[in-house]
Amino acid sequence: MSEPVFYTHPQSRGRIVRWMMEELGEPCQTVWLDYGGTMKAPEYPALNPMGKASALRDGDTVVTESAAICADRSDHFPQRGLAPPPTCCRARRWGMMIGTIEKRPSFEAHAMRLLPREAARRASGSNEARVKGKRKP
Repeated sequence: MSEPVFYTHPQSRGRIVRWMMEELGEPCQTVWLDYGGTMKAPEYPALNPMGKASALRDGDTVVTESAAICADRSDHFPQRGLAPPPTCCRARRWGMMIGTIEKRPSFEAHAMRLLPREAARRASGSNEARVKGKRKP
């Protein structure tokens, strides 16, 4: 079987997957994409119809989205101990929030104790406000 091929862009969340691959210590070929060229060429959208970085092709299986790729790889190599058991939904939920947390500097600031919790919540808006399509001041 050939080694997996990881398609990514240097400034994407693919950095998370590359870190995961290094932790696994398993061989993987990396194909570097650029936003305006190779990512829009017919070959990549045929592999990943969403046309975003990142994607992992392992044989006939294609997995897209960094969190899903990390979950797939950790499940693929359980002997490495990089994932909680499949029955541990709370831990997996946090793993899937990679993009959400990454985009919310207020969450990070609260976690680092730079902003009080209420100020962090106001800075990013509440979940209720987002659901209703409104942001609280």
